[in-house]
Amino acid sequence: AIEIACFSFSLYFVVSREKSKYAALVIIALFVGVILAFSDLTYGKKLFNNRFAYFLGKLSMPVYMIQSFARNSYQILFPNMVSNKAFTVTVITAGTVILGIGLMYISIPIDRLIMKKLKQLGNARDI
Repeated sequence: AIEIACFSFSLYFVVSREKSKYAALVIIALFVGVILAFSDLTYGKKLFNNRFAYFLGKLSMPVYMIQSFARNSYQILFPNMVSNKAFTVTVITAGTVILGIGLMYISIPIDRLIMKKLKQLGNARDI
């Protein structure tokens, strides 16, 4: 329960407009939550040790990398709809996830190529 509470408090702080006076508490909550998550003593291990959670983990970096592009594209494509908060959040979230999945699948062959070249470089240095 403490782990879930720590991460929930941190998530609430990130998505809300609370004052920065709570920032130190959020950092402490994240610290405690991460320690509990990696302790293997909580139910989170059973809950998040599956293929879907691993997919979300792989997706997190591409989503982070593409979020600004999705947000800026929305503002260009729908300049009159920015005042409609529900539509804005829905479209930006869906666009970010779709673009993130596309970026993830585009980057897989590039990552394999880079790893292959690095292994070849490592083998060339051993000769």
